[in-house]
Formats: sequence, C-alpha cells, structure tokens
Amino acid sequence: MRKELSAPLLAGAAAILAVLIAPAAANASEIGAGSGHAYGSANNACFDTTWGWVENTSCSTTNWQMSLPVTTTGAFNPTISFYDSGTTTFLTCGTYAVDKTGQTISWTGMITRSGFFGVSRNGAFQPGAETVPAGGYLGVSCNMPEYTYVYSVTW
Repeated sequence: MRKELSAPLLAGAAAILAVLIAPAAANASEIGAGSGHAYGSANNACFDTTWGWVENTSCSTTNWQMSLPVTTTGAFNPTISFYDSGTTTFLTCGTYAVDKTGQTISWTGMITRSGFFGVSRNGAFQPGAETVPAGGYLGVSCNMPEYTYVYSVTW
C-alpha cells in the first residue's frame, strides 16, 4: 500500500515545486497608478486614488506622475492601462529616465493615445521606451482629462 501512495505524492510534490521555481513572465513589474502623485500640490484635490488606480474626478486636464523602480539598467517600454472618457481631449503620457543624481536625462515627450472623440474606451498603450542608467529610475507622466482613469503601469 505504501508504494501505491508514494508515486502520486511524489508527482504532486514535483508539480508544486515546478510552479514555485518557474521564472516570472518576462520579469515584468507592475504598480497601481494610485501610487503616483499630482504634479503640483494644488492639483491633489483633482484626483481620487481610493481603489489603487487614479481618476481625475473634478479638474480640466491635469498631470499625474509615477516613479517606476528598476533593478537593472537597460531599455524599458512601459504599458499604461487606462479608461479614457474621450470627450474633448485624450489621455497623453510620456516616459522619462532619471540618473542617480536626480537629473532627467531623456524624455519621450507626451504621446496621445489613439481613438475617436466622443467614444470612451478601456485600453493600454506604450508612450515610448527609455534607457535607464545604473542607479537611476524610470518615470511616467500623464496629462489626464477629467473622468479619465489610469489603472496601472507595467514595465
């Protein structure tokens, strides 16, 4: 009887071990956009971060900043997950790289997500890749129209 039970137990243990030591998919990192901050403290009242994402609840287009920690140097192309009301202006975002002294060393500029005015949509887009030097970090800046959400950023 012992031999009959040992084979299934060993197979189950091997399956669990394989899952535990499997590498993460593409070593991606993700943060909820609510971990960022308004550009300028006067704009704090424009945003709601209650659920981990960020929503511009009450202001015309206002800027939201997010710092993305990186553990290695190299090129990163963040993906921004969003809901855009699409009323009169669209969500625009840009990525930037900062060196270890705190100086911005490169910037993609603001890239507008594609779509049609008057059509709201959930989606994701990549505003552009940046190369982060040793000791630096990656950042994302989004101009968010009223009633626009940024859910998360993956890089």
